[in-house]
Amino acid sequence: LINNTGGILDRPGLEIRSDGLEVEKPVPPASLPKGGRERVLAGMAASSPGDFTLTLAAAAGGYADTVTRKIAVLPRGFPIELDHSGLVGPESPFLRRIAVPPDVVPGSLTVSAKLYPAPLANLEEALNALLRRPSGCFEQTSSTSYPLVMAQRYFTAHSGVSREKIRRAGELLEESYRHLLSFESPERGYEWFGDDPGHEALTAYGLMQFDEMRRVAPVDSAMLSRTRDWLLSRRDGQGGFLRNDKALDSFGAAPVPLTNLYILWTLLETGEKPETLEKELAAARKTVAGTNDPYLLALGVNILRLANDIPAARAAADRLRQGQAGDGGIPGAETSITRSGGESLDIETASLAVLGWLRLGGDYAGAVEPAMAWLFAKCKAGRFGSTQATILALKAINAYDAARSRLKAPGAARLIVDGKPFGHPVSFDEKTREALELPDFSAALSPGEHEIGLEMEGGGDMPFALHAEMNVPRPPDSPDCRLTLSTSLSTREIGEGEPVDLRAAIRAEGEDVSMPVAILGIPAGLEPRIGRLKELAAAGRFAAWEMRGRELVLYWRGIRAGETVDLILPMTAAIPGDYGAPASRAYAFYADERKRWAAGESITIKPGKR
Repeated sequence: LINNTGGILDRPGLEIRSDGLEVEKPVPPASLPKGGRERVLAGMAASSPGDFTLTLAAAAGGYADTVTRKIAVLPRGFPIELDHSGLVGPESPFLRRIAVPPDVVPGSLTVSAKLYPAPLANLEEALNALLRRPSGCFEQTSSTSYPLVMAQRYFTAHSGVSREKIRRAGELLEESYRHLLSFESPERGYEWFGDDPGHEALTAYGLMQFDEMRRVAPVDSAMLSRTRDWLLSRRDGQGGFLRNDKALDSFGAAPVPLTNLYILWTLLETGEKPETLEKELAAARKTVAGTNDPYLLALGVNILRLANDIPAARAAADRLRQGQAGDGGIPGAETSITRSGGESLDIETASLAVLGWLRLGGDYAGAVEPAMAWLFAKCKAGRFGSTQATILALKAINAYDAARSRLKAPGAARLIVDGKPFGHPVSFDEKTREALELPDFSAALSPGEHEIGLEMEGGGDMPFALHAEMNVPRPPDSPDCRLTLSTSLSTREIGEGEPVDLRAAIRAEGEDVSMPVAILGIPAGLEPRIGRLKELAAAGRFAAWEMRGRELVLYWRGIRAGETVDLILPMTAAIPGDYGAPASRAYAFYADERKRWAAGESITIKPGKR
């Protein structure tokens, strides 16, 4: 309580209200002297997770003030996700059995079911999902700006989009563009954290994004020219491109033939004339002709079609089609430009294949349709695997929508839970562009198995996604994660204002790990010492860091096999109380579905003397 008047305020009143938190009745001082400041401690407790409103109202001597704050309470335990997605239509209803674990943390279960009638809905959902992810390096920043670029291009090609939506997307795009420019290397090109030297393949990825961006927003033409010129200057004269291998990183670690194809693809995609790349195209033809790797074949189809070599493009496209599985996916790739693996690698491959097949026309519709159905089935709350996989999937969805150009008839979708209709049906028509959200049915799901259905009347086939999040007591560690993580606090009980250390150890097991990320949960009563984080980054203990709520995100270019990074992160006990931190986790950025978890630390902070 602060008295900003020129006299004494007697018997100040103080009230604290909340819509869900249990709050003790505060005991204000008998009076406040002129210019006086008094602290009042009032305990709060949360019986369930959620977002709550806290209102503090004070009055004295005819004066009054009110302050309102939002308090986010996270569930205890470790978060897990369940995803089911695909295509639903009048003749193809959706029906799945999902299992809610018996030990789910009460109040932690949230479920959403959405339909995506147009690419705009996919773009917006992907953007919302990616905004919740770390964004401390060039590609992570671009993961939010790239969907914005594609959304703005969609806006300009379709009528009926609100001016406010276009304006807001433009503001976000301008902000992310300025952030992206900060990663340009002093000696040109782009690097994950803006250092020298630039990385060829990452710069190629950036060039493709900037080229698309300039069609919907102002882009510095001088920057675009020097970026293209730098990339062209990295040609080795033998049909390939020079590579910087200064750091252990995902793009730089990709095989040489793959890297050469990827850079060549982006140059052609951004308007470079084939006749200026004759040596590179000759080398690409040899690589494509001599491989059965579907990722390389998919890149080859796009390159050869852009170079107007239709016979060679069709030959590669036919071989690519031969490797398509019965479910529409295209498995078997060794790796990608990001050294991704697992589902993300398969999504990147299928997306590139769809882009290439669409370029070649209707003869490949029999391959495109099952591939798109497979892609839609991989959607997880708007995302499609890692950043690169999501961006390529969105490009494929946009190209597919433009190629088929058919309007959906009006209709309605209804949710079925355990055999009974749930909530009201959701209607749509030919003009519907944004995601359709079905009624929230989280409260209807108790621990155990449930049958979830989705039925449609009218309309046509439409992508959908069912996403569930919940917390459980045991960590869902991935056996494929090559990182281990441990955390500890130097004490479990401390006085207000005293120092405490958060210790973290991240280790790479068995093999080098490219672009690892560690997200460390911090108890809410502790405040990191920002100056020390800056010192550790400057000393090279990690490449970059950022705070996101009560989580500290740390980035590395890579951690060598068998190497352990030990960190001591100083904190200050700022607010009295008993606190638990969110669970910590570590993972490789390009395989973020494979995580290693560590339990959140707890601490008691005792009130200090005032």
